[in-house]
Amino acid sequence: MKVKIPFLLVSIVAVLMLCSIFVQKGRSQIKEARELPYYTISMDQVQDGTYTSSSKTSFMHLTLEITVLNHKIEKINIIENEGSKGLNAAKIIDDMILNNKPIVPVVKSDELGSLVFISTATNALRQGYLETLNSEQ
Repeated sequence: MKVKIPFLLVSIVAVLMLCSIFVQKGRSQIKEARELPYYTISMDQVQDGTYTSSSKTSFMHLTLEITVLNHKIEKINIIENEGSKGLNAAKIIDDMILNNKPIVPVVKSDELGSLVFISTATNALRQGYLETLNSEQ
């Protein structure tokens, strides 16, 4: 009986430590996703072209190539999508194309991955937006 009690206590402490590590990791990933750059993009200001952008976080590496034609998102190619997040979030691309905007609701099963997709897409489209602003000067 005496052997079981210390083993049980050690097991409980180990489980609590693991839970604490996972909670801390989740918090740092949320903070990292929140600190990514997000831009407000008006598609009527984005020139035709193909724009590429990458985002790298501790949990996901993503590179997107976005093709714009007549101020519409025609195609989004995933060049790189590696990491623990983002596999389910790739569904967000269909919403971006359908709604013709990079900021769309996140995929419920992969909120953090969705935020990386949104940040990467807005950063790519910002290149075409800046080209429009520069050509007007």
